[in-house]
Amino acid sequence: MQEEKQVTDYRYRLHFEKTGTFAYVSHLDLVRTFTRLFMRAELPLYFSEGFNPHPKMVFSVPLPLGMESTAELLDFRTVEKLDPVSVTERLCAVSPIGLEIRSLAPAEGKLSEIAFAEYTVTYAVPPGKAGEAAFSAFLTQERILAEKKGKDGVKTVDIRPMIERWERLSDTTFRALLSVSSDRFLSPDLFRSRLHAYFEERVGGPAPTCRMVRTAFYRSDAVTLFS
Repeated sequence: MQEEKQVTDYRYRLHFEKTGTFAYVSHLDLVRTFTRLFMRAELPLYFSEGFNPHPKMVFSVPLPLGMESTAELLDFRTVEKLDPVSVTERLCAVSPIGLEIRSLAPAEGKLSEIAFAEYTVTYAVPPGKAGEAAFSAFLTQERILAEKKGKDGVKTVDIRPMIERWERLSDTTFRALLSVSSDRFLSPDLFRSRLHAYFEERVGGPAPTCRMVRTAFYRSDAVTLFS
């Protein structure tokens, strides 16, 4: 007699933060961490079939190692309906420092629909008038060339079309909206390196130390938040 296959109609989206020293946890270790957390919280997970069953989980765009985020997303499937409030409390109770569970809700749409990621860049000290002018002029360039690694090796590409917005919020804080779609992906590390190279060329010195945090995801219109 064949075993009855799992039946599932339940897909949930978890919002979480990855900050502090936990930002240095790799994506693979993050997957392992959530697998353990879900087990400890006794969630009725949907498992893949085959010789090595594992929970069905899909994460939003992976972060560079060491970068923080307050807007991470994880979709997972279950074989039973969940009580979001109760599950959130159970996950919070077993989560390590730096991994904060924000909310849980039924998933709408697919994470592949994410087209842009928003980053907040905060400098330790104001960049000064010359620095502010350099930051403001950054996107006036017709082309911003950078070396980008791909399947075919390293090649020079124009990343200017991948930068949707770059705006000043205060004397020390700026916000960037970068493309993260599969065909136009811009790493925040690469963006920051080209921004600071431009700063150094215009000002004649290094840019101040900064903290870069991912704060939101947007759909293809670059206006509608993805949540």
